[in-house]
Amino acid sequence: MTKTLIILGEPGSGKSTLTAELVKPWTELTLELHPVKHVTYDTPYGSAIQLGWHRPPFSGTDTLGQAVINQVANWYRDGIDGLVISEGDRLANDRFIRLAKDHGETIIFHLNTDPRVAQERRIARARAYNLATQNPTWLKGRQTKHLNLAQRWGAINLDGSLTPLALAEQIRYYLS
Repeated sequence: MTKTLIILGEPGSGKSTLTAELVKPWTELTLELHPVKHVTYDTPYGSAIQLGWHRPPFSGTDTLGQAVINQVANWYRDGIDGLVISEGDRLANDRFIRLAKDHGETIIFHLNTDPRVAQERRIARARAYNLATQNPTWLKGRQTKHLNLAQRWGAINLDGSLTPLALAEQIRYYLS
């Protein structure tokens, strides 16, 4: 049986850091990198597929090509057995969410992060990697997109200002 976990939130909300915390216990087990930019973990609960992976400066699905959704659709049709974790912007869309819901249990989380905290995180990332700050108009579009998806699909709202460990514990509760 497939269970899909989708994490939504604006840039700087903590999606990538939370995902890294979620998979941390599994990284000590078998880890396999795939050329289509996902990671497969052996977990005590079976396999888990993390779409995208943690890499600076932008993790998750943010830098995947749009065609990745077709690859994921094939995996679902072939019968993924285990947990699928998606965070980031590329697969944060109605098509992917509908696909996941059509192929098993899907839990969607939206990280509501204090705007000042999210901004501090974005500034810290820009400084750490010598990047320009993200365009305010583009940021507003990402915020609106993720909030609309969360509302449309009945996402569970979490306080993204909490520590990654605290958030991971909350999500693990929903996964059990």
